[in-house]
Parts: sequence; C-alpha cells; structure tokens
Amino acid sequence: MKKTNLLVYPNWHCGHVFCYSCLLHYLELSEEKKGEGRKCPVCTDPVMKKDLKSVKWLNFDSEQTHIRFRLMERPTFSTLALPRSSTWPSSAIEPLQSPWHFTPDALTHAKFMVAAPDYMNNELNNDLEELQTELATLVTWSASDTQADLGVVFDY
Repeated sequence: MKKTNLLVYPNWHCGHVFCYSCLLHYLELSEEKKGEGRKCPVCTDPVMKKDLKSVKWLNFDSEQTHIRFRLMERPTFSTLALPRSSTWPSSAIEPLQSPWHFTPDALTHAKFMVAAPDYMNNELNNDLEELQTELATLVTWSASDTQADLGVVFDY
C-alpha cells in the first residue's frame, strides 16, 4: 500500500500508538477468527478492533538539541499523572475519578478523561472529515491500481 497522511492514530489499551491504515492491515492479517483480534506487536497484549481509541496528535514546530524531562506524579487511586508542582497533586480532582477534558494539562498528560458532548461531537466531526479526505485520496490513486486493498481496509 502507498503511504498516506491519515491523522487518526489508534491507541490500544496498552498505550501503544500506530498508524490507522497500518493497524487495520495488521488486524486483517490475523489467522484467527475475525473478531478475535491480535496481539500488540510491541508488548503482545491481546487487542480487539473494538478496543481502539483515537489519540490527539500534537506537533511541535521547534527542534531543540536538549530534552527537558519533568518529574510526573500520580497520586494513589488516581488515573491522572501530571508534572509535579506546587499545585499538583491537588484535592480538586477526587481519587478514583477521571479528569474532565478542560482540566489544566489533562489533554496532554491524561491517559483518558471525561469529555463533554460538545467536545466529543467536535472531535468526531474532525475525525470524520479526515477519514473522508483520506478515502478520497485512496480512491484517486487506487483508480489506476487494483481496488482490492481499498476494500479490505474500509470493509465495503
């Protein structure tokens, strides 16, 4: 398959992130029954198609020669690890509760978070637009090639 610019990067529950089209191709190669999934190629955790979650990809324009590491802290019984500071850990987020998407630094540091319906609708619409753009691109170049690959990837 040709390289594409799809901006949806599925995240398995183990946390590893892969290119969407590569991941769908990998799942289709399964010798097991369809729907039983495969193992993560990095850590071998079992993963099913239904377990995929999209992640927000953040691009940074500047290139630096030094990397600055920050100490992260995750309080006991919390799902959120944030850079340690005078304001974190905080009693504003109760133990055993997930942070909201508007919680400061949650979008860039939380493994998962609670999102308001407006936020989810906006994210899903953006994902849909990216997928439609990618499908149009694939249809354009597959018109000259065989269309078998396109059918396998998009199940139509």
